[in-house]
Amino acid sequence: MEEEVVEDDSVTLGTEEELPAKIEKWMEETPPVKRFTILSLLILFLTAFLIWYWDWANLSIDGMVAVLIVNTIVFFIIYPLIKKKNSS
Repeated sequence: MEEEVVEDDSVTLGTEEELPAKIEKWMEETPPVKRFTILSLLILFLTAFLIWYWDWANLSIDGMVAVLIVNTIVFFIIYPLIKKKNSS
């Protein structure tokens, strides 16, 4: 007897789809009110965390700008170059 192998779409979609495709699919399937609610709560949570952390760490504006510049360089220049090199 031969056994028939059935692949689960939920498993294969997670590994084959890229992030922009997943975001586009989420944007199409999710109602606008739900998207607005999720994104608003995310922004409020991150803002509250930033205010708490800023007060707790006693950071200066210069320190925050330096961290922003370093993160921008790492995530938008170095990380894509490493990812491109590894995929080649």
